[in-house]
Amino acid sequence: MKAILIFIGLIMFVIVTIMIFNSCSRKITRKLLTHNKVYHWKIYHITENNYPAGKFQYFEVYLGEQKLVLPKEISGGVREISQFHAAGSFGNYETDYNSVLIMFEAISKSTQGFDERNMVSIKITALTKNKLLLANLSNGEIAEISY
Repeated sequence: MKAILIFIGLIMFVIVTIMIFNSCSRKITRKLLTHNKVYHWKIYHITENNYPAGKFQYFEVYLGEQKLVLPKEISGGVREISQFHAAGSFGNYETDYNSVLIMFEAISKSTQGFDERNMVSIKITALTKNKLLLANLSNGEIAEISY
């Protein structure tokens, strides 16, 4: 009887230890939301579960196999942006089928030296395989970048 109780105690200890190690490890799940088979846009919803900090969710956009990274000059901020708060594409019956919409938080410096945070919406259109047209929906600016 005593041996059985020790064996059950060891099994419980192993199970609890495995559960603690699994909860403390960083887990990233990636779910494909949109795959445009003509222009090869892919939009993923990413969830990072980082135990004690909690969950962090964002979107990533790919053109072909290359991840979309906006240069800091385009975003008007202090860093390149590759994680977006929102991302979406148009249906195959729409005229903007070759475009995606993204929204992100741009951080810039004010004239007083403080950080300013703005939500920026951009429509990205694939002109050619290596050129993208970016239209800022917040202020109407248009830029073309090589990808």
